[in-house]
Order: sequence, then C-alpha cells, then structure tokens
Amino acid sequence: MRQRAPSQVTTTQPLYLTKRDRRRSTYGGEVAEFAEALGWVPMDWQREFWDTALEYRKTPGVGLGHAYVRRQAVATVPRQNGKSIALLALAGWAAAKWPKLRVVWTAQERRVATENLKQLYELFTVLDPETSFLSTMGHERIRFSNGSVIEVQSATARAGHGASYDLAVLDETWSLSYAVLQSVVPSQAARPSALLCMISTQGTEESSVLNDLCERGRAGDEHLTYMEYAARADQDVFNQELWPLWMPALTQSTFVTVDAIAAGAAAFTREPKEFVRAYGNRMVASDDRVFTDAQVEAVLYAEIPRAPDRLWLGVDVSRGPDAATLAAAWTIDGEMYGRILERRVGADTSWVGPAVRGWLTQKPKAKVVIGAGASIIIKDELEAFTDLTDLSLTSVAGAAMRFAEYVYTATAKFADAGGALQDALSVAMPKQIGDRWRFSRDVFGVDQTPIVALSLAVQQAYADSFEPVPTINGIPIGANL
Repeated sequence: MRQRAPSQVTTTQPLYLTKRDRRRSTYGGEVAEFAEALGWVPMDWQREFWDTALEYRKTPGVGLGHAYVRRQAVATVPRQNGKSIALLALAGWAAAKWPKLRVVWTAQERRVATENLKQLYELFTVLDPETSFLSTMGHERIRFSNGSVIEVQSATARAGHGASYDLAVLDETWSLSYAVLQSVVPSQAARPSALLCMISTQGTEESSVLNDLCERGRAGDEHLTYMEYAARADQDVFNQELWPLWMPALTQSTFVTVDAIAAGAAAFTREPKEFVRAYGNRMVASDDRVFTDAQVEAVLYAEIPRAPDRLWLGVDVSRGPDAATLAAAWTIDGEMYGRILERRVGADTSWVGPAVRGWLTQKPKAKVVIGAGASIIIKDELEAFTDLTDLSLTSVAGAAMRFAEYVYTATAKFADAGGALQDALSVAMPKQIGDRWRFSRDVFGVDQTPIVALSLAVQQAYADSFEPVPTINGIPIGANL
C-alpha cells in the first residue's frame, strides 16, 4: 500500500444515495439515541442511513401503527467502517421499542453473527438486566424483557422459513444466495410494518443478490433505500491518502484512523483483488486462480526429508468429482513439509479407515485431522481413532489461508503423488466464507481433495508445533501432573 502525506480530505461523499424526504416522519433519530445509550458514537453515514431507511407513514390500528415508505434498505460500505454497529443498533432499537417483535439476523458465517448479538446483549443488559441470551441446540437468540426476540439464522435456504419476522437483517449480503432472499422475503409478507435491511461490502461477479440490489439502487428504485460508499474506477485503492474519499469512518469518526485501517488491511496485501473488494468496496472478478504456476513449482519437490514419528494426517473426501485423499505434514527444525500419501478416485471410501490405521501403526504419535465436509461422509469410519480432530468450516478456511501463505512465501516443501497435487494447485479457486475463504471444490472437474487434505494436516502441524501453548502459572493446560 502506498503511504503518502496525511490526507487533506475532510468530508466523504457517497457515490449513490436515496434522497431523504424531510417532510416524512422517521425513526432514525431514535436509533441514534439508542446507539448512544449503548456507548456508541454514530457516524454521519449511519445516521443518514437510519433516517432514510426508517421513513414511515402512520397506519393506526394496522401492524405496529406504521408502514415504512420502502420495505427494503441496502447500504454498501468498505470494511472497518461501522457496518456491524449500524445493524446492531437498528435491530436492538426495534426489539426494545415494540413488545413481542420478531427479528431475524442472517449472515454467511453464523459464528460472527452470534458474536455480534452477544456484544449487543452485553451492552443492553446495563439498560435492562432482565434481557437474556439463550443458546440451545444451535439456536442463538436475545430475549428482551418486553417479549421481543432477535434470533440468528444460518445463510441457507431455510433462513426465515416457517416464521414471520417484523425486521430481517442480512449481514454481508454479497456472499448470500437467492435461496436465502427468497426464504426471508416471504417471512415478512404478513407483517404490515416489516423491513428488510442489508449492509455489506461489495462482492464478486457471482454475488447475484447484491449485484441486482445495487443495480436497482443506482437506478433509483423507489421501493429501495440505497447508499453506496466506494472508490471510483479512476481512484487508486492502494493509496492511503485517497482512502478518506470513500471511507466515511475516516472523516466521520475520531476513533478510526488510517493506521488502524491499514493494520486491519495488512492481511490482504497478498490478495490485491480481495483488498480492492473489501477496502475499495468495488465488485471484482471471480475467476482468478489462487496460485500462479511459478508459485506451484516453487513448493513441489521430488525428494523431501523422511517423516519423523510425530506427524499429522489430513483426510478429505469429495462428492463431485468422487475422490478421497490421505496426506501428511510434519516439521523438522522449524521447516514445514508435506506429502500426498494416497489418493483414490471413486465413491468408495472404505479404504480410508484401514489406510489411516496403517499409518498410525507405523507412527503411533500421529494425529488425524478431517474437515467439516469430509466428516459428514466418513466420520463414522474414523471415530475409532482417539486422536481425531474435526475442524469446523471456519477452521477449514483458516487452514486454506495458512496453506496459501506457505505457498506464497515458498517456505514449505511438498511431495506429490502422481501429479494430483500439482493439478489441484494449478487450478485452485477460492470460495468465500464471510471474510475468509476456502478452496472451492467445483473447479473444472479437477479433484481438490489433495489440497484440502494437505492444508488440514499443515494447519494442525502449525498449530501444534509453532503456536504457544496456554498455561496457568507456567504449567501447560491439560498437562498430566
């Protein structure tokens, strides 16, 4: 990123904005007061979004006594510019204002949505100690003392299915499918005072839901509240001096600085396209490969050191194309090594269990790692192994990013098996999961299990070998005393 003299920009203007009709009543001011009561300092763009999105007409005796002028609201702003607070304040205000209100919060990554609601709950209990946070059987929700509920739903076709909601919040809309939208919208049909609110960064060419909404908003659709802060096509997204032109937090907040945003953006320096999407708030192409041919060649070796007794076995299984791979990773003197041990094509995975058992016989200190996708198919075959780690989808994404870092920096050595790893690396594509990504399985029919299996093994080898072990009074947690 280019660092230049401090910017002289003092105001940030949106590229597109639904004009506020000041003759109409709005609840925007109430949301701002609610946010302030929780300790947040609303930015101008958040206030403007609330003011415009919450314009309403009075409807005595119908619904909640009002109907919003526009039943859908969309804002698209760069990362680290207050999206979550804008949504949390809106959802919390609505639930606190009207008794027995039903609010659904949907996001691509359920864990992030749950963490956001916990933050709202912890702040709101200061105002209302009778508020409770409930989590049972994967059903997380805040229950307010007035009977209102905010609940988390995964971004699936069943989000909102079978229930009616007064307010629906869709976080990071760019990663959601039409199946989600087609489930949520009908859930509000019977609610006269319903509102669907979406705030997101821009996505890729394949982000059909957000792309269609943005097209409607830019065209001035009278049924949609729309706001967009983004870098123009002729502006250099990597020039920090220009960031205040499209990042409203830099001119509207005393807490957000260029240095703070630069620190958060550092993780994207090896992914220029993703940086443009997340921090320039521009739509980007979706067909870029993860690795170049030169990067692939730099990490593949015909010979690598023999594996020690302590190694990590990664297992992955795919349905379409049908295949399975067993890989291993290990470290020697701080260096990372990996090898494809066995790979077979076809739906029969009965060989995996015996193959793993054979390696555990040779290497009793080995650990086995499988990912969220494979565990659905073969976990029963591996449950007999006591040292089995079953990684969540989020952790699988973390494994992909860790593996990619080794390839980008050429600081690991991997041995192939029949060219399967090289084939997979050469066409590997990312699949977004919120602000993370994992390796896509649908890449020109090329089996991706070699990458996934190896990345799982590498991630666990890294975690166990290099990450510090938590201790209590200097004693490692879990140590046998």
